[in-house]
Amino acid sequence: MPSKPTFEIGLTMAGAVSAGAYTAGVVDFLIEALDSWDAAKQRQAQGPQMEPLCPDHEVALRVVSGASAGAIVGAIVAANVDRQWTPAHAGNVNDPGLRNPFYQCWVKDISLVALLGTKDLDTDAAPVSVLDGTALDVIAKSAFSFQAPAIHRCYVSNPLRCLFSLTNLTGVPFNYSLRGNTGLSQDLTMHADCMRFGVLNAGSAAAPSLRVASDASYEYPLAPCTDAKWNNAAWKRFALAALASGAFPLGLRPRALERNTSDYSRILLAQADATGAPVAISPAWPSAQDSKYPFLSVDGGCVSNEPLELARVELSGSPLLKNEREGTAAQKAMIMIDPFVGPSKPGPVTVADNTLVSALFNLLGATIAQARFSAEDIALAQNPAVFSRFMVAPRRPTPQPLQAEGVPAEGQWLASGALGGFGGFLAEEFRAHDFLLGRRNCQQFLANHFTLPSDNPLFTGWRDEPLLRDYFGVPGTTPGSVELPIIPLVGSLHPRHGAAQSLPDWPLGACNPDSLREPLLTRADALFKKLVAGHGLWGFLGNAAWQMYGRKKLSTWALEKLTTALVNQGLKSRSM
Repeated sequence: MPSKPTFEIGLTMAGAVSAGAYTAGVVDFLIEALDSWDAAKQRQAQGPQMEPLCPDHEVALRVVSGASAGAIVGAIVAANVDRQWTPAHAGNVNDPGLRNPFYQCWVKDISLVALLGTKDLDTDAAPVSVLDGTALDVIAKSAFSFQAPAIHRCYVSNPLRCLFSLTNLTGVPFNYSLRGNTGLSQDLTMHADCMRFGVLNAGSAAAPSLRVASDASYEYPLAPCTDAKWNNAAWKRFALAALASGAFPLGLRPRALERNTSDYSRILLAQADATGAPVAISPAWPSAQDSKYPFLSVDGGCVSNEPLELARVELSGSPLLKNEREGTAAQKAMIMIDPFVGPSKPGPVTVADNTLVSALFNLLGATIAQARFSAEDIALAQNPAVFSRFMVAPRRPTPQPLQAEGVPAEGQWLASGALGGFGGFLAEEFRAHDFLLGRRNCQQFLANHFTLPSDNPLFTGWRDEPLLRDYFGVPGTTPGSVELPIIPLVGSLHPRHGAAQSLPDWPLGACNPDSLREPLLTRADALFKKLVAGHGLWGFLGNAAWQMYGRKKLSTWALEKLTTALVNQGLKSRSM
């Protein structure tokens, strides 16, 4: 029996800070949609009358790439892709018995109060971050210990690649020599890094085997595990890599990782040598370099906040190859989930912002922005004829408090958008809103936008069936044309023929900034005590100044900033 046409998908999740709740909601609906379609196809196999409205092509989830919060969501996908959970929606999120690792981690467990704990200061010799990163270890342990019935998702590739961008603070040394009068070489250091993993046997869709050699585990295998995955060394290494990608600089603790030194011998450039093969470059390791390479890592979003290229190369098979972009021939595509998109001012600073104090931070912001810049990605994104790149981003009517101020009636509104993306940590209601909005946006995306022209070979088996074409089809980009969904929404999941995911209520007034005063001061007191410990008289005087003046000044300033941010985001009334 000939195999059915298959469309391969790479899922890229951008850095998002607390808006990881939105990304988690998108993924929760995406997996629910794929599960529902797969179940419908199984019913259809028993006889067309059992499931008449079910397209029969195939989709394979080949790769998941992520940065920062996106990497953490990706890790939850990988750790639980062989488990069955209950999708979280408006009707059940208040049910204490809800079993959903995405909602539990990104809505219920994480909070600013948890991040203002002091457990890290009990063991660290000196403070390493403003916030208590041990709270994330607890959440990661919960996500990697999720107990639920096993499930085999045939649409998941075996192996499923998981690629996380990292900012390698230690760096990998390189050097090169040019023809000249000295014979000396130029030393360089690479800090844009990533780690690659492969989840085995969670699905059965075809994929290239893991690239593992006797001298290099360039891709680290993650085998099925009957025990809690947090207790398995390979899975825990994977979890720590995701936490490293999410280690927001200064805010969260850097993470120490280790990999094989020989892994870096496989770095490929997107150019060819005289034979047409990719060029490999090798690090200039010290002669005494061990076979293991320990390094310190922070937020992968500093160098690659939208690691689309990682997924693209995995789908194409080589940095030199491109995925088919034309709509009638596309066979693979990346879906990027990015909570923070849209117009922004040129930046990170204006000409007037030119002070000595701000210079360091402005330079850091500009460096990060430049590291993320990709002219090719911009050109492809601006081309409507490209059908190999798609994006899910927030969209909802403007909250009522802001409509009266002349703000457009619809926009990219997230409750987590306040405080540069940290706002979601302030209240569970903020994160719940964003999670449910992610589900709603994903439903609309799959039904109306994640489509191909009807004459794409993917739809050969059903595009000429009028019932299916009318049921699933949407208007194409040219007049009179029809596009069909890559992931059909079957049953009640279809927004036009079933039930649309409800628009969550805007969480106005869900956070009282004054309630955060004590947790903030508790964390600040513990940090300051740790900083001045062992400094004798100067430490005593510093602590006295802190107690008499500093702590009150800090709390007043912080709560004013919180209040202003909430008001500007429409989360707090100006009269409250």
